[in-house]
Amino acid sequence: MKGKFGKNQRGMLLAWVLMLLAFLSILTVAALTLASNQFNLGHRYSSSVKSLHYAEAGIHHYLAYMNSEDSPTRGEPLPLDEDIPYEDGFYRLKEIDKQSGHMILRSTGWNKTASGAKSDPRTIDMVLKKRTFTEFGYFSDDDGSNIWLTSSDKIYGPYHTNSNLHIKGNPTFYSPVSFANRICYNRTLLPKTCKTEHTGRVRQDIFSWNDPDFRQGIVRTAPIALPETNVELKSLAQNGGLYLYGMTCIKLDGNDGIIVRNHSYNNGASTRLRQGDPDFPANGVIYVDGLGAPQDKFLTEGGNAFVAGMLKGRLTIAAKNDIYITGKDPTQWIPTRKWYEWVSFYQDKYNGIDVGPFIGIKYANTTFTPIIEDGDIIGYDAQGNDMLGLIAERDIKLLTSGWFLIDGNTQYDKLLWSNVDSNPKNDVIIYAALFAVNGSFENPAYWRGILGKDKSIIIRGSIIQKYRGKMGLDLGDGIISAGFDKDFAHDNRMLSDSPPHFLVPEESGWEMIEWTETRDHLTADGAA
Repeated sequence: MKGKFGKNQRGMLLAWVLMLLAFLSILTVAALTLASNQFNLGHRYSSSVKSLHYAEAGIHHYLAYMNSEDSPTRGEPLPLDEDIPYEDGFYRLKEIDKQSGHMILRSTGWNKTASGAKSDPRTIDMVLKKRTFTEFGYFSDDDGSNIWLTSSDKIYGPYHTNSNLHIKGNPTFYSPVSFANRICYNRTLLPKTCKTEHTGRVRQDIFSWNDPDFRQGIVRTAPIALPETNVELKSLAQNGGLYLYGMTCIKLDGNDGIIVRNHSYNNGASTRLRQGDPDFPANGVIYVDGLGAPQDKFLTEGGNAFVAGMLKGRLTIAAKNDIYITGKDPTQWIPTRKWYEWVSFYQDKYNGIDVGPFIGIKYANTTFTPIIEDGDIIGYDAQGNDMLGLIAERDIKLLTSGWFLIDGNTQYDKLLWSNVDSNPKNDVIIYAALFAVNGSFENPAYWRGILGKDKSIIIRGSIIQKYRGKMGLDLGDGIISAGFDKDFAHDNRMLSDSPPHFLVPEESGWEMIEWTETRDHLTADGAA
């Protein structure tokens, strides 16, 4: 019995040894498999990271070329839709969307393989933008010496001046502020004081209190140069846009079209142009050419444009001289007075023109919603695609006197002509980016209405001007005032977008503003 039991015990021991060996074999195989998988994962991860690196390198190389426009050592442009070798891989570039001052660039990167296949491709879409004037809610080259930002001013959007920033009281700036020279504080009964830096709350003397609120800070920067002319838009208008010579009236009809009236175009008749028509500005640019500085703003050969209405779409209107924003339809002209008719003839005819649902310029399909934080409006959010640019070689103004004669005889009854009161009687709404290249955005009748301002100029867009113009008159914190109150706010879309072919700073480079990764990889046939 004893010997038999020992034999059985040895048999069980052998079975346990075999089971242990099998278990150890399984562990070994598992460990080797895990190590192999870890190695493969590490290799795939490393390969994937390299692919992303190659894709980013392609973006940076393209950006460097774009920003070397004025460099004497600028090389050949990077080819698009071609495989470009880089380090141990490749990248491929494609412009997905390109507009004036705005671009989406796609770049796919991958590793080399013996078979030539794309190993672990990674693709990114980079949004690039060129620095623009419209990224500022308010921009001026020279703020002058007698125009101040007061306690009633609320500035929505980035603010920049190439000269002095003038503070009188407690204006509020809801976006970043920059200035190139000094900050000047008003001191009642004493000379103003100017500083190169802002040091917070500053009480200048016992006669005044200046406490501007810079919500997102203020910084002194280098000046940003303005262009000397808008003539580059003339060429664009003559090649794919609409070019007109002499005084031109434009009504934005709110329905994919414009109404144009010009003495030398279509026999001086009002002409409706719609998208798809031969003369409709396909590239979005209208240029009004003519005499640069006529004494009579209604001169037939003058390079002035008069604009009002509702825009559906995207458009830039430029003028050799001034642009006037009107209170009524500028394409409705009035007949010349007969010698025997009363002095009030012109005014009566003007008063008979329908003013429409509003005064000025609005968008058909774009809205501006207040952004509220802690019960305070801190800006406006724009939703929609409509966008207008107005670029005058000289000034952008409200039309406050005079109107248009059918026969264009601006010398006939000139006294009565100029005495037509076309000064807007209600709020003026302007949705646009306004650029007065060598002048100002201004209200010529800023002094009218001395008993108090009961109307406003409401702007949603951007204001860029050589000199800061006057909108109203304020002789004492609103106690004695005239003209218009200001309700100006930046169109926040213009931080990264602009109207068609809008002018940009002379030394303006491209920069990256955001990127996303996509699985739509670029291939040799251009497909994803």
